[in-house]
Amino acid sequence: MSSTEAAGDLDIESSPADAVRSFVTGPEWQKYLPLLKALSSKLNRNRTLQEDIIVQTRSNAWQKADTFRGDCTIPSWIRTIAQNVACDLFRSTRKGDQGLNCAESSMVARDLDDPVDSLIEAERGKIVRLALKELKPIYQEVIGYRYYGMLTYDEISRELQIPIGTVKSRLADAKNYLRESLLSLNQRDAL
Repeated sequence: MSSTEAAGDLDIESSPADAVRSFVTGPEWQKYLPLLKALSSKLNRNRTLQEDIIVQTRSNAWQKADTFRGDCTIPSWIRTIAQNVACDLFRSTRKGDQGLNCAESSMVARDLDDPVDSLIEAERGKIVRLALKELKPIYQEVIGYRYYGMLTYDEISRELQIPIGTVKSRLADAKNYLRESLLSLNQRDAL
């Protein structure tokens, strides 16, 4: 995908990073801002934190522009950044009444997507849940804490009362087993 396609109709024949920087400083940002405001209001109920999400998202997009590979649209990439910023704010405040948890914020962001994308994402979710059920309980547990509970390694270590190194190795093993399980499920579906 070229940087022009990734930018969502920006007429830029330069690097993907330049396309991102042009997007966040140009008129495209103003066009995208209402959607970003709607997303931030769904991700966090606190009005001040909603504005912080928007400001931090724009800043992060600018600073991390070099990491944009161009394999999705710039608005999609920025939406992911906004989600991560909201999760970071949630973690830093750790107050349930400040906003949604990280798993909920992911669902909210998907709700703002194209309906076809939402259907595809729902189907992927079913496949992943099936693959997760095939994992041993110790692997399901660390995956659940890390990716659904959005806990840090240290928090998982304390919760499970195991060393951080064990948490990391279980997560690495769990991801490998999950990958194998997903490949197996995909092959079964292809038959």
